[in-house]
Amino acid sequence: MIKSKRVRGTNGTGQFRDGKDGKLVEASVGAIILWLIGLAFSHFVAYSVSEAAGVACLGVVGILHSAVQFWQQGVNRISAGAIFAFGTALFVFFPALYSYYEPFDVPSHYLLLACSAALLSQVVTFGILIPLTARPSFERSSFRTSDRLTVATWVLFLGNILFYGAVASGLTLPFGTRELAFTLLVLFAVCASRSTISALVSGLICLAFFLLYTEFMFTGLGRLVLGSLGIAVAASYAPRWPDRRVKLAIIVLSVPVLTYMIIWRAEYTADIRGVENAEGSGIASVIAPLIRFAQLIQWDQSGMIEYAGLGTLFASAVVWIPRALWPNKPVGFGAELAELFTPHLVQFGQSDAASVWGESYYSFGLAGLILSPFFIGAIIIGLDGLMKLSEAREVPVTVYAALLVLASGLVDLAWNGTFTYVSRAGLKLVILAALTLVTYRVILPAWEPSRPDPTRK
Repeated sequence: MIKSKRVRGTNGTGQFRDGKDGKLVEASVGAIILWLIGLAFSHFVAYSVSEAAGVACLGVVGILHSAVQFWQQGVNRISAGAIFAFGTALFVFFPALYSYYEPFDVPSHYLLLACSAALLSQVVTFGILIPLTARPSFERSSFRTSDRLTVATWVLFLGNILFYGAVASGLTLPFGTRELAFTLLVLFAVCASRSTISALVSGLICLAFFLLYTEFMFTGLGRLVLGSLGIAVAASYAPRWPDRRVKLAIIVLSVPVLTYMIIWRAEYTADIRGVENAEGSGIASVIAPLIRFAQLIQWDQSGMIEYAGLGTLFASAVVWIPRALWPNKPVGFGAELAELFTPHLVQFGQSDAASVWGESYYSFGLAGLILSPFFIGAIIIGLDGLMKLSEAREVPVTVYAALLVLASGLVDLAWNGTFTYVSRAGLKLVILAALTLVTYRVILPAWEPSRPDPTRK
């Protein structure tokens, strides 16, 4: 069992509460003003120097804001808020900075509007909504484990070994092979990080399984899933240390890892499509969310967009109903974008990305952007609250693993909204539920010695 203690004076996000009435000290007001000054300065640069320079400046401000939130949210924990901030830095604000190096095929004016909307929404989410709803956090005082959890750790170790052995021999599932590999590793990481096994030993085992996943499951496509897996494993181990060393490692490694994966994707695309069509393909999926978001604003101002209302959320809610049972089931947000911007590729299953703010704008226009902080904030606050509660109390590790799957998937939400988030996380949760059932109803009862019958002598 993991013992926990309540930490007075902290809300788990790096901000502090007033000791008298429990309200947050209004230090965040100064930070909000600072970020708004950065936003205003970016617009000043846009109108005094060039719009392209203003977009790049706004990209820097946005990256700094995301980095600060990644560092602060959850303190040493990698919280849901920290993961979302990491995703927005990668898929919204980095592309804004990159656009100065390689201009996009969309006017800088609309890129500036898109970045401004994203930054304002994020400042409201992290600067107002999250602090107002924060609750006291918990800090682990010790790590203990039960015999059941130790057994589960080694059973999952064996399960990962058998899985990759089967994959190496050519045996695969009709569908869900990658999701099963993802879930097996996350569940092992959660169990191992809370076991009596040395953190170094279990961490090296996780790294070995992660490399096996990269070797057998990653072909150049699915970089976002690979990144989510790395974040989920890192988040499992982060609470073992009181400092932020895991977060620091992620920040330091993010640039070289992203560069390597971009090169890998470009080489993969060159192999399957030809070198002449591979130029820029390595970074296309990274910069696409900002480009499509800006184009949605551009097309809307030209009267070419019909707002979807709750249509995109409804499509996300019914994603798991088989299309064979519902031939006219609505398509996801990414497919709708493809019909708008790349209709000639729809027959090949093309799906575009426009970030969660692009979905908000596509659904309700300006009203959607105004409401977006409340929607995003509700998801982050809910997940963070459940994660902190599960860390503080004795709950099945599978519950925390499920929360990690949902939290790590927030990079999908940042990248392309609710449909991508729900569709990718849903199958992993189904597999996790099946693994939980097998582990607790079949494997563990068979492992434990049978109890003697007290009526027999």
